[in-house]
Amino acid sequence: MKIRRSKYFILLVVAILVVMQTTAFAQTFTDVPDWAKSYIEKMNEAGIITGYGDGTFRPNGQVTREQAMVMIGRMLKMDSQKKAEAVKEHEAFMNEVGVSSWAKEGVAVCLSSGIVSKDVIKTKFYVAKVPQTVQKDELCIYLTRAMGLEGEAKSKVIINLPFIDSELMALKVQAYVEVMIEKEVINKAGDAQGKFNPKSTVNRAVMAKMLCVAYDYMQNNDVSTVIDDGEGDNEDSNNDVKTVDIDGSITDLLLAGKEAYITVDGPESDDVVYIAGPDSKIYIDGKLKDFDDLSEGLNVIVKVTQDKKIVELNGTTISKEYEGTIKERILANPVKIQIEYKVGTKKYNETFKVDDDVEVTLDGKDAFIYQVDKGDIATIDVRNNMIVAIDAESKNKDVTGVIKDLSFKPDPVLTIENNNGITLEYEIDNSASIKRNKKSAEITDLKIGDKVELEVEYNVIDRIEASVIKTDDEGTIEAILIAKNNKLTITNKEKEEVSYFLSNNVEIEIDNKKSTIYDLRLGYFVELEVESDEIVEIDAKATSIGSQYEGTITYINEDANVMIISVYNYDKKETEDVRVDVTDKTSFIDISGDSTRFRYLDEHDKVIVIGESDGGIFKAKTVIVTSEH
Repeated sequence: MKIRRSKYFILLVVAILVVMQTTAFAQTFTDVPDWAKSYIEKMNEAGIITGYGDGTFRPNGQVTREQAMVMIGRMLKMDSQKKAEAVKEHEAFMNEVGVSSWAKEGVAVCLSSGIVSKDVIKTKFYVAKVPQTVQKDELCIYLTRAMGLEGEAKSKVIINLPFIDSELMALKVQAYVEVMIEKEVINKAGDAQGKFNPKSTVNRAVMAKMLCVAYDYMQNNDVSTVIDDGEGDNEDSNNDVKTVDIDGSITDLLLAGKEAYITVDGPESDDVVYIAGPDSKIYIDGKLKDFDDLSEGLNVIVKVTQDKKIVELNGTTISKEYEGTIKERILANPVKIQIEYKVGTKKYNETFKVDDDVEVTLDGKDAFIYQVDKGDIATIDVRNNMIVAIDAESKNKDVTGVIKDLSFKPDPVLTIENNNGITLEYEIDNSASIKRNKKSAEITDLKIGDKVELEVEYNVIDRIEASVIKTDDEGTIEAILIAKNNKLTITNKEKEEVSYFLSNNVEIEIDNKKSTIYDLRLGYFVELEVESDEIVEIDAKATSIGSQYEGTITYINEDANVMIISVYNYDKKETEDVRVDVTDKTSFIDISGDSTRFRYLDEHDKVIVIGESDGGIFKAKTVIVTSEH
């Protein structure tokens, strides 16, 4: 009896060990979508996200805020002792608000790491002790903090999100979302409508993807969560060193081996030189950096000793964009640009130094700083009081292209495509000089397709020289629109469907007889003379290619009584598709010469179709099958 118990006991232990060994590895899930599979498996292997006992992952399940804290907490590098201390520290609070017992460690870790605050947990995490789902925008905030990027988010001045519903978020929230886009945690394309949907909930599959990208970033950048214990860096190992904080911006910078001589404008606007050495800590936007990352114009708070040695420097990148008119351009060393811009109705002038590596675009082309001139309209990007990019439009310029649109908003606006294929839009001055084919003209005489030479000042057209572009085209009529502006649509010889307006004085001949637009029919073959986008002459053939077609069936629609056959057009020397309509009177003859029915025909059968064109539609009288597929 004892032997039997020992035997069963050994078997039980072995079974338990097998189960424990199996659960130590990643689970294999039965319900994971293909797009999320790699993310889910990686996060499961890392122990950050788990599945359910029945082998499912439940990708569409909604993630609660406390679940998000547990998952994020697992990504943070915190040892077991500190986790235990965090739980102990926040135990009373977590009991008070109703944190689930299994989630206490994750919530405590996130509280201690600054990922979330007690106020947020108290007001948002639970309603009547029921855990609430996490929203997309707040998840971006939590992950930004976990990835050590909150300083980067807070330093953003200009934010330009690509989503059409960005205005639904406060600016400070938009900054976190932009950081997550930059790190590819969030897809910049948004949903199918281009929306971000900030208040939408997050399911487990999407959560796995966001966690995976954040996790990779943290691993690659060695991000760890450091709890600020309030101790500063103002003391060395031997004696107390008193420091003062200088708040200003760098006006000059000299790198000399292992030292940097940094000039900062102080509180009294006095420029003072401070020395940074190997032991100096340099932070920019919250990240540890080297001397090489410093630049003139950078806003800094510097901890310095009495002998002007830098203990710590904290820099904040400030980026701004200005749109206005260049008032002065000083080509000295350093180069400076003065720009006049408006805020509301007030005008302001600012002067900035130009970075040596400034990117300059003038009239849509790469340019040099000396090509930008007074009076040019410009958008300038300023980083740390230094111009790093200029996109300028010349005050006076000549533009050539083809008219694409003429509209009134209510002032006339001309849209052209220039010789580089770029679309440009300009207002037309009320007193602009306009000529068409070297004759004085009005704005309304201009036509889409006209070639134009423009004189533009401050993006307003002063002079227009337009000329008609004459072309020929031919094809089969597909549509006729009789309206205020008559329009003809044809399928041309390249088998492209194109449309043209008809000139008020259009000349139309059908089978060499003078006719009108009302005499044209669908299916007529036409030769056109076109000026810009207007037809000025039509030579039409009323007869079809023939009253008999021989070819191969390529499409059949029994319900619509329609088939398409591929025939060889000997006039055009090419194969084309012909639509054939059948009626109750159409007779069908099979390959044996016996009567058959439309439904017995098949694609790839070779046929001879005899019939006639009626209003551009070919109706079959007899269909003879010459070869079956």
